Amino acid sequence: MAFDAGFVKAVASELRSRLTDSRVDKVLMPEKEEVVLVLRAQRETLRLSLCCSSNAPKAGVTSETKENPAVPPMFCMLLRKHLTGGRLKEVTQNGFERAIELRFECHNELGYADDRIIIVEIMGKHSNIIFCDGEKKIISAVRMVDFTTSSKRQVLPGMRYDLPPSQNKADPLCETEEGFESKLNEAPPEEEASRFICDSYEGISPLIAREIVYRACGCVDANVRECGNALKNAFFDMVGLIDREEFSPTLVVVDGKYAEYSFTGIKQYGPSSSNEICTSFGALLDLYYVKKDREHRIRQMTHELSKFLSNNERRLEKKLRIFAEETEKSKKDLGAKRYGDAITANIYLLKRGMDKAVLTDYSSGDAEELTVPLDPRLAPSMNAQRYYKKYNKAKTALEMLALQKEKTEKELRYVESVSDMLTRIENESDLENIKHELSVSGYSVKLKEKTKKNAQKQKPMKFETSGGYTVLCGKNNMQNEELTFRTAEKNDHWFHVKNLPGSHVVMLSKGEEPPERDFTEAKGSPLGFVTYSTNWTAYVTPDEKLCEKLRKE
Repeated sequence: MAFDAGFVKAVASELRSRLTDSRVDKVLMPEKEEVVLVLRAQRETLRLSLCCSSNAPKAGVTSETKENPAVPPMFCMLLRKHLTGGRLKEVTQNGFERAIELRFECHNELGYADDRIIIVEIMGKHSNIIFCDGEKKIISAVRMVDFTTSSKRQVLPGMRYDLPPSQNKADPLCETEEGFESKLNEAPPEEEASRFICDSYEGISPLIAREIVYRACGCVDANVRECGNALKNAFFDMVGLIDREEFSPTLVVVDGKYAEYSFTGIKQYGPSSSNEICTSFGALLDLYYVKKDREHRIRQMTHELSKFLSNNERRLEKKLRIFAEETEKSKKDLGAKRYGDAITANIYLLKRGMDKAVLTDYSSGDAEELTVPLDPRLAPSMNAQRYYKKYNKAKTALEMLALQKEKTEKELRYVESVSDMLTRIENESDLENIKHELSVSGYSVKLKEKTKKNAQKQKPMKFETSGGYTVLCGKNNMQNEELTFRTAEKNDHWFHVKNLPGSHVVMLSKGEEPPERDFTEAKGSPLGFVTYSTNWTAYVTPDEKLCEKLRKE
């Protein structure tokens, strides 16, 4: 990933051309570290996402929509107060730093012009969104930085905004050939050329430094001596491209996955890689980050519940193992009846004090010799009763173990089905509905206490096949039950994967027999788990691209 100063310059250039003079229609804050400005620009509405999370700091026009919290954060309310109705007048990059400055023309309560500035710093774990007045006096920030956090630079209300401390590196856009040659001559000949570039010039990421080296001498790990004068030419070619703003939003595909992104083509990964050119930098960031961002957000939201369910799965699996061991033991104890019958049939041969006896066993139909252990303290009849009691206990135990095993297996299937549902949640409401389901079922008092009472009832996922048939897919077991027993009608079609947990999928067939293509598309959706009596089986391999397309739609 290379959201370096060159990429920031490219994004700032795109935002300047697309958003200048746009009006702030709404201010949203779907995440605690992300601000979304809904802007009205040239008869179209655009969403500008500004994110300072350490996982995926970014800025750009996005097509993604997220669920917003019922109660907006204070920072969001502050931005709404100052920015709503204001116009975005300038988009600039602060020097050659990873910081974008957005200047808005706003009006105060008296109607006078009163500029406001948002500064987005995209600096890994130190990323921030800082809100200032027109003179760059800090009003607020997503992350406040006081003296206990940093002794070099504070971000607090009332302070004037300053750029992060200089790292004593040169600005590559201001470098001369003589200056580059001087630095190169002072560098140790064995130093990696890419490391020399990163250490000498600000705003250049390791990816771009390696690309410069690759273009100079055909490999990324060459040292300063091996590159020679070709390094200077490759460096100024890259700097010239940035200075002239000849940008190309590029996704680097390696082994079928997005490995990197950049403002220019990347060749260093060799013939096994390819460059995918996007329509805009906003579209590039959506493609690269949206799925990753969603997965990270869901992992955070579901961590506690996933741990809870995993612990219960292990507990139930352990119970089943114990049941299996007890069942085997009880099955062996059923043989006690044979001993009891042998004692009863041969009781006249026995007397108190014997510790064993070889008796004739008639239980199998043929007379057989059987060695029966005896308790010498007991009379023969009491020995027989002892074995009958052991047999009856084993028989009762097997019946109870079978019932408990069935109950435990049912509970385990339920827990597994909820775990499966967690893989498909998309927002906090989905999670709260799953927690609500668990609390309603009485499964967890602990979760019941933490479940939000105002959790919104979510609707099943809805898709449409190529033939125009509606496909509904439950996100949790309560939705599954609603779909199967209340929504679906007699002539609709229902889908699931045999013997696996998952969603109930219903195709509303309008009393018709859908074509095979529509059946296949319905099976490509998340699949379900249920008890059934009449069914048809089809073996399919889900089309991941089709599934992803349907989910987005």
